[in-house]
Amino acid sequence: MKRFVCNTIFISLLIHCNEVALKAQNLTITTEDIISNSTCSGQFLFVTYSTTGNFGWSAQFRAELSNNLGFFTNPITIGSSNFNVGIIPAQIPLNVGLGIYRIRVVSENPYVVGTPSPTPLVISNIPQATQIIVFPDDTVCYGDSIRLMVAPVFSQVEWSTGNLGNTIYVHSSGIYSVETTDIAGCKGYDTVKVHFLPCSSVANRHLQHETKTSSVFPNPAKDKLYIKTPVSTSFQIILTDFNGRILMKTAGNSGFLDLDIEHLEAGCYFLNLQAHEITPEMVRFCKIH
Repeated sequence: MKRFVCNTIFISLLIHCNEVALKAQNLTITTEDIISNSTCSGQFLFVTYSTTGNFGWSAQFRAELSNNLGFFTNPITIGSSNFNVGIIPAQIPLNVGLGIYRIRVVSENPYVVGTPSPTPLVISNIPQATQIIVFPDDTVCYGDSIRLMVAPVFSQVEWSTGNLGNTIYVHSSGIYSVETTDIAGCKGYDTVKVHFLPCSSVANRHLQHETKTSSVFPNPAKDKLYIKTPVSTSFQIILTDFNGRILMKTAGNSGFLDLDIEHLEAGCYFLNLQAHEITPEMVRFCKIH
């Protein structure tokens, strides 16, 4: 009797597994054409697909990006959805290289690999880095103003305030963001938070300036280099090559300076920043054509 029961259970499980396998064979995912007007990394897009068969409520779907030759050797997940709705919001990573990519949709529970997109996604432009420069500081007294700016290398700049242009002045605490578009049509984004406080609070915060460091932007740069230092008085900049040869000396005031480097050969250099308020710093940057 026990043998009969065990054989019956085994046969039932075998039939069930065969039914599941048969159903899985009927499940398909077809990734549709990728529609994109951009050739830039970092872009947002929608991946559309269609399915056949019953995937069930537990199925999850993700969009995968191939390598720059179109192969899915080590695919990158660029978007996902917990529902089988035929569309997945996705973003191409900023750090992908130039190349010809394909996208496919893959499901889990059950695991089904979809067909690659019929049309490739061509990435031929890398966006210019977008960084908001805050001057004189992200925390100032009530009644003062803070200048927010981005390097003048973009064809269009739009701030969250609705203002257009490389520079805006703000007078109230909050989070400010910017969207940039470069000459290739690639978009970039950045966000900063600023504070306006009673002057006594600002003075206490500014005691921390000794630990702050200087920054240069953009890096690498083509013709202009923007230097921001945590000092409120004059400072000196000494530019040297890798052999220590001095190529330029200049001075700035109030912690901000734009430096013309158009005449430099392509390569990497050092900026030596000296001021009474901070320990001398050495900052490396690279010049490109």
